[in-house]
Amino acid sequence: MPVLTGLSNRLTPNEPQLDILRKGVGFWNDWRLVDVTVVPELTGADLPEVDLSGADLSKALMSVTNLERACLVEAFLIEANL
Repeated sequence: MPVLTGLSNRLTPNEPQLDILRKGVGFWNDWRLVDVTVVPELTGADLPEVDLSGADLSKALMSVTNLERACLVEAFLIEANL
């Protein structure tokens, strides 16, 4: 991944949200239902080869996120910032 000098502080994911995602898609989707106003901040997250099938990633901020070989089958990406 290229180094973007001067932007590193703004290209980091929300770690508590990332921890929720790491618990699995079912846990993540349940969490998303609790407060639908939360905007997931996954910018700059390292998620290679992760199975995100069916994940609700709508409105998620995911620019510069590593999704190399990640499975996004039936993931909800409505208004996601990729």
